[in-house]
Amino acid sequence: MPPMSERRYSQVGWSFSIVLHGAIWLFWAFLGVTPPVIEERKISLPLGMILSQEPSPLLSAPTPAPPPVMPLESSEPLEIPKPSLKNPAPHPKPLVKNRDKMAIEPKVTPLMSQERESISTDSLLSPAPLAVMEGVRETKEVEEEAYLFEQIRQIIQKNRSYPERARRRNIEGEVVVEFCLTPRGEVKDLVLVQSSGSAILDQHSLRLIEESKEQFPRPKESIKIELPIGYRLL
Repeated sequence: MPPMSERRYSQVGWSFSIVLHGAIWLFWAFLGVTPPVIEERKISLPLGMILSQEPSPLLSAPTPAPPPVMPLESSEPLEIPKPSLKNPAPHPKPLVKNRDKMAIEPKVTPLMSQERESISTDSLLSPAPLAVMEGVRETKEVEEEAYLFEQIRQIIQKNRSYPERARRRNIEGEVVVEFCLTPRGEVKDLVLVQSSGSAILDQHSLRLIEESKEQFPRPKESIKIELPIGYRLL
């Protein structure tokens, strides 16, 4: 334990400190002034302003102006050499007369070259008319064949009759015959290409062609015709 003297000094020190602080507070209370209180300052900025604000560009130091370029002063003047007239260049001769002659004289092409050119152009243009003529011939042949076929069909349709035996048995069918028609009006190579399934209708169709051939038109050349003949009961 500390001695009594030390404890007494500590008590006196504490008492003095308390009295001193109390006197200070009484002094401030007597003056009516509250002791200063340090307040914290807050700065609030909207978030959009902070995000959208771009950093200001740094000011760059001004670039020094380039030093002026001083023209070089030649100490000695330049000497311009004078043209020598010892050997003057020969003057060109005027060509007016030659130009007049060239302008007056017309250019004449020989007749042989013109004839060759005309022959060559004719030979180059000749295949086109031949092709056109061949196309015209083909179309004419097709038209003639179509006309002959239609005429023969109408003649057969006019002369055709339904066989009585096939009518009584209710036989129907279609027959296809083929034959060659000559310029003389002859019918050759008459054959049955497609049968109707009934001998009565097949034989009747072949006889119908033989009996009607005198009425057929005569082609310019021999032509092969394939003709269908149908039989239907109403």
